[in-house]
Amino acid sequence: MLKKDIINELKKFGIDTSMIQSKDELERLLNLARAANKQVRPNRVYKPQYKEGRFMQISGPSGPSFWYGFAGVLLVILLVGFMLFNVSKTFHNNIAYVAGKIGWNIEMTKDAVDEEIVVTDEAKTDPRIPRIFEKNNQTYIVYDYPLINVTILQDGSCKRDACATDPLIQQIKTSITPLVKFKYVDYQSSEGRDLIQKFNLISLPVLIFDEHLNLTENFEKVQHFFSENNKKYLLQSEPYKILSGPDLTGSHFKGTDPNTAAVTLIEYSSFSCPHCKDSVEIVNQLQAKYPDQLAIYFKHYNRGGNDMLAALASECAADQNAFWQMHKKLFETQDSWIGESEAQLKTLLAKYASQLNLNKAEFNQCMKDEKYKDLITTNTEEAKKLGIENLPTFLLNQDILTGTYPVDQFSEWIDAILEASKIQ
Repeated sequence: MLKKDIINELKKFGIDTSMIQSKDELERLLNLARAANKQVRPNRVYKPQYKEGRFMQISGPSGPSFWYGFAGVLLVILLVGFMLFNVSKTFHNNIAYVAGKIGWNIEMTKDAVDEEIVVTDEAKTDPRIPRIFEKNNQTYIVYDYPLINVTILQDGSCKRDACATDPLIQQIKTSITPLVKFKYVDYQSSEGRDLIQKFNLISLPVLIFDEHLNLTENFEKVQHFFSENNKKYLLQSEPYKILSGPDLTGSHFKGTDPNTAAVTLIEYSSFSCPHCKDSVEIVNQLQAKYPDQLAIYFKHYNRGGNDMLAALASECAADQNAFWQMHKKLFETQDSWIGESEAQLKTLLAKYASQLNLNKAEFNQCMKDEKYKDLITTNTEEAKKLGIENLPTFLLNQDILTGTYPVDQFSEWIDAILEASKIQ
């Protein structure tokens, strides 16, 4: 069966899908829909009553010829019933139930009188229970899993590719459930601010799933991606904007005074990261281009290996006002120490301190005491809490920029911030 044929079959069950989804996923949804139609008995029973001598008209949806044949057989049985048994009310009710059971629509004649629809207490509280409802003289049955309401808290003004939600939506429909309804809320709106406060959010985007998510078929497989908060399920995608933080206490900066700078650039970096090494010259050029507008901060991100010792060396050098000198030295010599043993690396770091004319005894004692280990660990945990996993990552005011970018691209973003600040 081709994918387009499966998609057409699913439409008959009221399930919208796309060619983007895999054939296996489409077949799984089709089997699920068919099983629901065959196995689940409705809890709402539609009971029509007819005047004697009137006929009930049954119309089936478009589909395989098998169902039309079956409809003909059922109609013959109905007619025979009228002739032989004078068609009791109970018989009518049973026929109505069977028609509803197989997903047919029931149309009554003008003289038909509808009886009350029966709804069990279970059906009122459990969204998995199938429903029957009437519209325009047709009866519809909704089976299986609930429609999940998802609120996407976003920055509606962001035009960067990283802010696009379409890929994320397709992934949700494919991996979690296709039965979703999305609502978009801007973080600066009144509703957005309420959500930020209610769920204590620190970055965007955030997807807030309603309390019925745990009723979906794939929940057990994907629940580790979610966090529960106020009876909702929160999904944090790769962030593109921070809402609060980070704490800059003890962080090293250069460029304009942070108290007067119009733009702040915070870099999460690792001395053992090759791409972070590439970003050094880019940041230096930005500092030269915006000498009176840009404050530049450095934050540690411990990737393991020799990272901690290198970061400790930079902080111990900072005790002697030489952080940026050691920062430059470590990146320039990265290839020389990145694969060395701990003992060899300590020797090299002491050598670099000597080349920078640092007090040898003070530097060595600082390294021995691991004086700044907690600071480096806190920086790293803070970054992970913000959803930062790849290096380098920059925070340009509130915007999160992952990876290295050309100076011209950074300049475009910085100029836009400066222009906006003039308007305000």
